[in-house]
Amino acid sequence: IPGGTTPLAPRYTTPAFSGSYGLEFADQSDVATDNGFMVLGTPAAKDALKIFSGSFTVNFWYRPKEIGLYKGMFSFKDYDLAGSGYQWMLVQGLNSSGRGSIGWYVYDTNNAWNFWPVPADAGNALANDTWAMVTYVVSGAYDAVGDRSIKGYINGFDLGSVTDPGGQGVNRFSKRYDTSKDLFFGSWYAAAGSTAGWELNGSIDEVSFWNFDLSAAQVSALYNGGSGSYAMTALTQSA
Repeated sequence: IPGGTTPLAPRYTTPAFSGSYGLEFADQSDVATDNGFMVLGTPAAKDALKIFSGSFTVNFWYRPKEIGLYKGMFSFKDYDLAGSGYQWMLVQGLNSSGRGSIGWYVYDTNNAWNFWPVPADAGNALANDTWAMVTYVVSGAYDAVGDRSIKGYINGFDLGSVTDPGGQGVNRFSKRYDTSKDLFFGSWYAAAGSTAGWELNGSIDEVSFWNFDLSAAQVSALYNGGSGSYAMTALTQSA
């Protein structure tokens, strides 16, 4: 529990993409889970989380209950600070006005929201109550010379390029890594009432982290492999 707040954990009895359980965030039907999130810890406390200092991939299945802008999926920041402490944040976008299904934000470097364009194939966009595989691929180490690059995929489909209005270049962001920051799924703010409707509202399942940047072919293999151990086997064989 962050200082001074009492956030509710996501429910785990939501209908799952595969298996018996998934995680449900900000469900508005019978439980008030505004600001619900699941904290993984910090790289300083958990060595396994130090993979985010280099190239990495975040992959999960996502079933939105509400399509909206700025809904935090996976974040790296001080989770108990409302308006600061960011390293980076991966977010759900909005399928209108040229903003694609997913995007990202990096505080103090890009200092701007960045969304991939709306896919030409509507089947590669997010839809309410529909499972889709979301993949973020980050290339480059935080301490390397130059910026890190980022790619986004939905259902194995490469979303292409987006020009960063913060001036870092196409699909790039400056090095951001601090071992004292928290990694978590769900709301991008922890302070009660601070998210202004920007909480994640939907279910997440089959989360996997990779300590390298998957290629387009490997993302496709992961998607077409299905879910669970079969998908992992398919990707291992393809690699």
